[in-house]
Amino acid sequence: MKGKSFVHGHAQMVTPSATPLVSLDDIKMHLRVDHNAEDNYLLGLVAAAVQWCEQLTRRCFLSSTYVLHLDDFPSSLRLNRGAHYSISRREIRILPSPLLSVESITYLADADTRETLATDRYDVIADAHVPLVLPVYDGSWPDAIVHPSSVQIAFTAGYGASPSDVPWPIIQAVMMLAGHLYENREATAPIQIHSVPYAVEALLAPYVHTDYR
Repeated sequence: MKGKSFVHGHAQMVTPSATPLVSLDDIKMHLRVDHNAEDNYLLGLVAAAVQWCEQLTRRCFLSSTYVLHLDDFPSSLRLNRGAHYSISRREIRILPSPLLSVESITYLADADTRETLATDRYDVIADAHVPLVLPVYDGSWPDAIVHPSSVQIAFTAGYGASPSDVPWPIIQAVMMLAGHLYENREATAPIQIHSVPYAVEALLAPYVHTDYR
């Protein structure tokens, strides 16, 4: 058994959803805007609000593809507390969630060979509070060389392809935050948690991952 305490990694978005979570018509109705002069600006505010809400919750709202890059497979009980994922025992916890599917797990068997792990060698628990990928019972992860991006897990996350798949409180929070930015457009500092309306935090609170580390 390998003796690493944890492995470093990060989840990289590969293909974002092409569908806006909140349509231009909906955000204009929410803000009671009846002209077209700021259409692009409003869409930009929606995109910024979505990004902030996704980062806070550690969730992806509309179906998007990611690759989780790890420097090796895990093998110990310690938890990584500094990256976009965490590991407990042999489990790899996948964030952002919800996890829709795992397309592939590949790894560097040596410096020149990238292997694809057979799907019958690992289990995917997509409906856990934090989705998991782990070896099958009595199985183990293969030996991979320790190297940045040695292990790559391709996955799809999101509630679905349509905004109707996303819980309404999340959409409401995005619209409220976009409205807050619209009314406070002169602010030059990055969005801070204390500057966000309490209602936005309250709406998102049930969806925030607080125990994934």
